[in-house]
Amino acid sequence: MKTLDRHHREVSCQIYEENSCKFSVGFVDNRPPDTMYLMLERDDEEPTIFYFRPDEMATIGWLATGVLWSSEMERRNYYYEE
Repeated sequence: MKTLDRHHREVSCQIYEENSCKFSVGFVDNRPPDTMYLMLERDDEEPTIFYFRPDEMATIGWLATGVLWSSEMERRNYYYEE
């Protein structure tokens, strides 16, 4: 686990070097004990940080999975219709 500063402990990240950006998630030390964060970073810009409870973070994952699945189904239907 990487300590970003005195408040954020990074658990996982995905770096996109070609876009000079990074997505990361982790825990927040100075908030209620179950607080999690999602941080979006881009070179030369202030990071955008969202704070979530565990149920809210799970909802983000569920929503993201749903849109990815829908995108795949639309792509498959497009190829079958041609």
